[in-house]
Amino acid sequence: MSQMRNLMAARALRELTSLTPIKRNVTRWSSTPKMLQRFLQIEGSARQLDDIDTIRRADLDRIKSVMPALKDLKSIMTDLQKKGQHIGVVNETFELMTEDYRELKTRCYNFV
Repeated sequence: MSQMRNLMAARALRELTSLTPIKRNVTRWSSTPKMLQRFLQIEGSARQLDDIDTIRRADLDRIKSVMPALKDLKSIMTDLQKKGQHIGVVNETFELMTEDYRELKTRCYNFV
């Protein structure tokens, strides 16, 4: 993805699509899903460029497989940020989230 941000590659990519790559911002939880979604949108165009090394098929499949989970997490995080959210609702949301995504249970509860 970073290769598509250099000037020559960016110019060539602009000739194929009006979309540009999005860089991940580590301080924003929503930047990773946005970056990956944009990557999926421009990946076909990027494959047409000779000077761009695209990712392996297995990595592309992995990105596609995590997108539904990232969409769920985005919805949950948006709900949790609502003004006036009661702590009971937040706790219930975390409980439901850790039922669906068991690997989060140890991570979430280590912060409590």
